[in-house]
Amino acid sequence: MIPISLRISGFTSYNERQPAEINLNDLELACISGPNGAGKSSLLDAITYALYGKARKADDSIINTASKRAEVSLDFTYEGQVYRVIRALQRGKSTQLDFYIQTQQADADSPAKWRTLTKHSVKETDREIESTLRLDYDSFVNASFFLQGKADSFATQRPAERKRILSSILGLDQWEIYRDAAARRRAQRNEALILNEARLKDVQRELDQEEERRQRLSDLESKRELINEKLRAEQTTLELQQANRERLRVQRENLALLERQAKAILSNANEIEEKLAERQMEMQALQAKLDRAAEIEAASQSYQTVREQLTQVEALAQAAQPLEQELQKLQAELLAKTTELSKEAELLEAQRLEVQEKQAAGSALDKELARIEIEMEALQRVVGRREALEAELTAAESSLAALSSEEKNALQLGKQSKERKERLLDIAGAACPLCGQPLNEHDRERLIAELNEECDSLRQRIIDLRRQRSETDARKQSLLAERSQLGSDEKKLQSLQVKTEGLFQQVHAAAAEFEAWNQNKLPRLQKLNAHLQNQDYLPELRARSKELGAQLQELGYDVEAHRMLHQAEVQGRDTQAALEELKIARSRVQSLQTAIQEDEHNLKRQKKLYEQANADADKARIALAAAEAGLPDIRQTQETVFALQEDLAESDRQLGAARQLLNAIATQREHQAQLNAEGEEIRAEIADLRSLEKAFGKDGVPAMLIEQELPELEREANELLQRLSNYSMSVQFATQREYKNPRREDKRETLDIIISDGSATRDYETYSGGEAFRINFAIRVALSKILAQRAGARLQTLVIDEGFGNQDLEGRQRLIEAINIVKDDFALILIITHIEALKEQFPARIEVSKNAVGSVVEVIPG
Repeated sequence: MIPISLRISGFTSYNERQPAEINLNDLELACISGPNGAGKSSLLDAITYALYGKARKADDSIINTASKRAEVSLDFTYEGQVYRVIRALQRGKSTQLDFYIQTQQADADSPAKWRTLTKHSVKETDREIESTLRLDYDSFVNASFFLQGKADSFATQRPAERKRILSSILGLDQWEIYRDAAARRRAQRNEALILNEARLKDVQRELDQEEERRQRLSDLESKRELINEKLRAEQTTLELQQANRERLRVQRENLALLERQAKAILSNANEIEEKLAERQMEMQALQAKLDRAAEIEAASQSYQTVREQLTQVEALAQAAQPLEQELQKLQAELLAKTTELSKEAELLEAQRLEVQEKQAAGSALDKELARIEIEMEALQRVVGRREALEAELTAAESSLAALSSEEKNALQLGKQSKERKERLLDIAGAACPLCGQPLNEHDRERLIAELNEECDSLRQRIIDLRRQRSETDARKQSLLAERSQLGSDEKKLQSLQVKTEGLFQQVHAAAAEFEAWNQNKLPRLQKLNAHLQNQDYLPELRARSKELGAQLQELGYDVEAHRMLHQAEVQGRDTQAALEELKIARSRVQSLQTAIQEDEHNLKRQKKLYEQANADADKARIALAAAEAGLPDIRQTQETVFALQEDLAESDRQLGAARQLLNAIATQREHQAQLNAEGEEIRAEIADLRSLEKAFGKDGVPAMLIEQELPELEREANELLQRLSNYSMSVQFATQREYKNPRREDKRETLDIIISDGSATRDYETYSGGEAFRINFAIRVALSKILAQRAGARLQTLVIDEGFGNQDLEGRQRLIEAINIVKDDFALILIITHIEALKEQFPARIEVSKNAVGSVVEVIPG
């Protein structure tokens, strides 16, 4: 895997407002330099985060404090193909991940083309990336990345974990997949064998029941014959009872017919009686009208008199109508003019009150303007401090970053000193980790005392740094609060400026409006009020109205008398309708009397018919009751027949099942032979699968392959370690160890690291930090080379994020020489250092610095 380009936005110390874009395509050997806390290690965190979603932290804390979203985009080549990974995290939300492969390179005419490899979920896409690289995160960082604080991550692992990582690097994980597949297949075949044996038991149980099934079939056949005889006898009885019930059914139908006839006669009689009652009520109403004949005729004569008087008055109204219409029109015009003048006067009066109120408010606005100007002067003095405040805040942030970095280094040194002290306490009779001479008890106590003093000094330094960082952070928070308040003051100042301009405009506008109203509209209001008070407008209309009133009075037309006559005529119209109804009543009375006599006669005849029909029905009802009294209960016979039919059907079903069970015995004998043959095949397959499980397990083929690769791993590691140690150190890998139990003759599988300094072998933990780093460096580079050989393509990238700080001058020079030795084995080597003297040792640099916004990256090619 060779990185081509890296883009970082909102990630750790890189702000999204100032994203870092780094082109690594033309680099072969480069150092990443810059002060502590500038963001050097964040570049490597960005690469592992893009590929595996892992950095020093993988939660929302990776998002820059001034950003809402962190995003890393990495383009890299692998086995001749270009890929792109984009991983992003928005605060409070889930991770977003996209994976692409380049299908066409960019040229002068068109951009590059990409095809997505993104799956349905982040987990599936992560698996696709690991499958493409053929490495998980642990194997990747153990083989290629010397991350800060993890240079010894392979050497300090438990032996079993070392072996797992080495298996992953050597590509032996596939053998575990084979073993799992064989184990799953064996489990399936075991289940099949259990099922086979269970089926054989079932078959044998069925074969043991042959004689019992034959006897049951014979018993069932005898039982069925008895049930069938009972059923035939009960069916004969049921047929006789059904014939008797049919005769009774005919009698019931005859009775129902008689009852319906009686009911119909009664219904007809009721209808005649209702109709007779209606006609008698109508006769009473007609008689009442005939009794009022004289009254109705007198009212009709009065109505005719009113109509004659109304005709005379309407003749006068026709002559007066033109004069009244003209008078109404003139009065309407006068009223419209009066309304028009009144509305205009009311509008002008409202405008006068409004401009007077605005003029009166002017003095209050002047006082408000004076108060606002004083407040604005005070705010301008406060806002003028922004530049100095920003400078203080930038200085506080820089100081915090430096203190955090120094505290982190002190913690790391304290951890190393504590571990060295614990090793000295646990190990007796070891050689000195500095000179290699045997370590006596006096020297051991002296070293422990020196380490205690060093730990106490570092502990006090950490306390001082934390106190300084707390004080600086408090100062930063105070400055941030002041900056926040400053922003509020700036907004308030802008608001007051806008408000002042508005108040000035209101004052000038009110004065101008008052002066214009007095000059232009006040005379018009005075003139309108005079007209309305004197009523001197439209004199011609007023004179014509008086003339028309005199003419109407001379004509003698009375509008009220006309109205009362018209009302009397409308009310009298009902007398004409009553007169017509009186005539109809006189012609209707005789025919209605004849109809009433016919209804009374029919009603008597229908009542006699009902009495006869009711008597016939009673006779039929008595005869039916007598016939039903001696009839047996047919339902009991039906239930008996039905129960016997069910018993016969159940007997037939049982007979069929018994015959089927007896016939199945022969089939089960054949099935038994087949199951025995299948069981033998399954047992043979299970034995083969057990052998495959053992061969594919960690003690089988993978162990053999590791044994084959370890000599090459030792050769590669020792070739580099000897150069780093001036040929005084070597490393050896042991894959087996004696058990603590002396009675066991076999050996325990392991992967121990044995270090030799030329005179003796020593425990890895007794070596100093510089020596331990050289050992780790040699092993890790050897792992990278082995990975390249096993994967079929070179890993081609080596990253070192520590190591120079714990080396003396000679150790640094040897490490640089070792890097130059292996640089031809890698396409890209990146070294992180903050030591200024080392920057010139590398042909290219990636400079990382930090400003008020965040980290900034500059690539300086060789």
